[in-house]
Amino acid sequence: MSNSNFQLTQKVRRIFRAAQITAEENNNNILHPVHLLIGALGEKTGVLGEVNLKANLDKSSLIERLNKFSLSGEGKTSPFFNIEISESTENVINRSVEIMKRFNQIYLNEGHIIKALMTINDPAIEEVLLGMDKELILDITATARDMIVYLKDYSFPEIDINKETIIRRALESDKKRLINYIETEFGGDWSRNVENGFGKKKIPIFIALFNNKIIGFSAHDVVRKKKGIFGPIGISMEQRAKGTGIALLHYSLNDMKQNGYDYAILEDTGPIEFYEKACNAIVIPHKY
Repeated sequence: MSNSNFQLTQKVRRIFRAAQITAEENNNNILHPVHLLIGALGEKTGVLGEVNLKANLDKSSLIERLNKFSLSGEGKTSPFFNIEISESTENVINRSVEIMKRFNQIYLNEGHIIKALMTINDPAIEEVLLGMDKELILDITATARDMIVYLKDYSFPEIDINKETIIRRALESDKKRLINYIETEFGGDWSRNVENGFGKKKIPIFIALFNNKIIGFSAHDVVRKKKGIFGPIGISMEQRAKGTGIALLHYSLNDMKQNGYDYAILEDTGPIEFYEKACNAIVIPHKY
């Protein structure tokens, strides 16, 4: 198991630390999937904070349930922990990475971890979750969520980006190559939305160029032609984690503010922590 082809979000780093502490405090010298689960359910921010509110979780009661089990098995080293992990824990992390890659992402987030944990047959996890609504937990943590950005006090931040990367508003003459880029990199649904932005006096689309080659884009007011909705946004895989995505996001948000919007709605966002950190976006709570 290598972490060379992906990165951990800060939230996942906290979950991993909490999982190790849980294992060590309960006299387990091997970290098991249930420790990952308790580490995740102990997180109080974002969608996991919403789980805590909806499920009325109490960590001490989760630990009491955990102590009913005698966890054993062979351990192996891991680049993510200072103690050994079980083979099933390694399988959960590998499964999480598979889920991440399926969505063409490079950051392992809490949703990937929870989804992987919920798909294994683990008696300790079943005991800890006894009486809880697993589908609710999955729905809150492992599905795309709507978010909102407050723009009234918004100001364009300083962004560290490659000096050779150019970001500008798309021109009508960019339409063909941008649509071809999106269809090649991300598929037809996004390209059909982005087409809605062309033909306007002020095209609500920004593109990132490197050596005159498109490496990313962002748009607003194009999804279902509805005003106030940010997205879609896409960055070429090899250009991610270099500041280009954050820059494109803020070019669009700043444009929305200049257009007089008080809020920006981010529909069906996957990398929630990216938007939480990049622009203080807030998850819109589910109604049940």
